[in-house]
Amino acid sequence: MSSNYGLLSKTDINVLQNCLLDLVEMNGIGEPVKVLEIGVWDGKTAKGMREFLRTKATPIEYIGIESGIGAESTIEPPFPKAKIINCDSIAARSLIPSRQQLDLLIIDGCHCLTHACMDFLCYQSLVVPGGYALFHDINPAFQGVVQHHASKDHRAMPMRVAVLQAVQLLGLLDQRFAGWTGKMSEWEEGCSNGFFVAKKLKH
Repeated sequence: MSSNYGLLSKTDINVLQNCLLDLVEMNGIGEPVKVLEIGVWDGKTAKGMREFLRTKATPIEYIGIESGIGAESTIEPPFPKAKIINCDSIAARSLIPSRQQLDLLIIDGCHCLTHACMDFLCYQSLVVPGGYALFHDINPAFQGVVQHHASKDHRAMPMRVAVLQAVQLLGLLDQRFAGWTGKMSEWEEGCSNGFFVAKKLKH
């Protein structure tokens, strides 16, 4: 499933690029698309977004939060001017100014119920009307699968994938979270993928 977006499937890439195109149209060609990605990993998704937006004559302003990096190491920015925060995504909220505006929030860090919920609750207020929050790994077949998540503060700990449960608990799946609408994307069988696409309503 390797691509110029890292581990994203072709279906995931189409969803992501459609969101980026919508944001370019909303902001105007040449105006930066402001992205916060939780779960940077090797930075390939960030690089893929940058290259795609370049083809639309549009820059990206990118912040990445990465906690799954082992206890001793940190990761470097995926490209010049990208900002990386190496710590737990919930703790990182205090490091980002409340005046920060986001066009796109990508939630793809620790896939446990607590983090999937809190990552949205911590950052959703920064998303501009018309902007998106994408929850990755909603394929129902992979919910409950045990993964090991490492952080700077804790050694690798087992956790169960619960992204779909988080979307349900937040009230996004049935449109109960005020100011947001959302829908499930398609996913590809046999791998952990698929986005829940939430969009912040315009006033």
